[in-house]
Amino acid sequence: MQIEWATINQVPTKVLTWGKTLQEAKDHIGENLNYIVCICGNPGIPDAYIEFLDEIHRRTNNVVWILSHAGHSVNNVTDMPLYEENKELYELEGQIKHKANFIEEYIPKNAKIILIGHSVGAYIILRLLQVPSIQSKVTKIYLLFPTIEYIGDSPSGKLFMRFVRRIFSIILLLASLFNILPVMIQTFILHIYLKVSDMPSYLLEPIRNFVQPFVLKVVLNMALQEMLQIRERDNKILIDNRKKIKIYYGAKDEWCPLINYYNIMKDIPDIDAKVCDKGYNHSFVLKSSLPMAALISNWMKEQ
Repeated sequence: MQIEWATINQVPTKVLTWGKTLQEAKDHIGENLNYIVCICGNPGIPDAYIEFLDEIHRRTNNVVWILSHAGHSVNNVTDMPLYEENKELYELEGQIKHKANFIEEYIPKNAKIILIGHSVGAYIILRLLQVPSIQSKVTKIYLLFPTIEYIGDSPSGKLFMRFVRRIFSIILLLASLFNILPVMIQTFILHIYLKVSDMPSYLLEPIRNFVQPFVLKVVLNMALQEMLQIRERDNKILIDNRKKIKIYYGAKDEWCPLINYYNIMKDIPDIDAKVCDKGYNHSFVLKSSLPMAALISNWMKEQ
């Protein structure tokens, strides 16, 4: 795995690559390869997906790339366009443009693309399919725990709108106070949090990145845009691409309730959708990365 930084739609962006770096892809533009591109949920911190994508690369031997959402992974805050003056770069529509620009600039023209979208990443993928030059290269799409309709009406969406949005300023204040602490104390607190939450230790640095005030502001405001903008499901784009799409719903998902599965099967009976019977959570990368990677890889091999 390589860690790279690329400026995409004006925003310095973290990209993790397996199999080929961004430059190697440009140098071997004539090769007809499959590129697996994963679009994160929110927060869009690619480090949280390392174990998941490392296993997919090992099992499929395809090129695998994942990029952060704009402003969700930061190397140096001073290099980032100011949020207040550049909201269009960081909110939901800007994130969609950000991913489209990345694919158009870095994926070789003759390559085939397999897209994996987690949570709001699934919605972003459906929007990307409206771009003909991208849609024509996509051979398969996996939408995992997809928030592609009425996310604001989900149980977690209602909690966000009724409570979390009202305390944005308090959350940002607490983040600022945390970042004043010495690194040793920050690390101790995060170790305790990971231990109590039964999450792997490699998530410590991604979480430290997440609690930077700049990142939190971008994450929370993007989430608010999701609640307000993701409403009626785009059946046309799903129907037009249904032979490429496989959807995986959670059996108990507070962001994407099971009724969404029944509704889509009623509206598009021949779409390939499945309900998880293994107990994986919406945030599967926290505890179920390896079995989810095995599942997705097996689907790829079958097709």
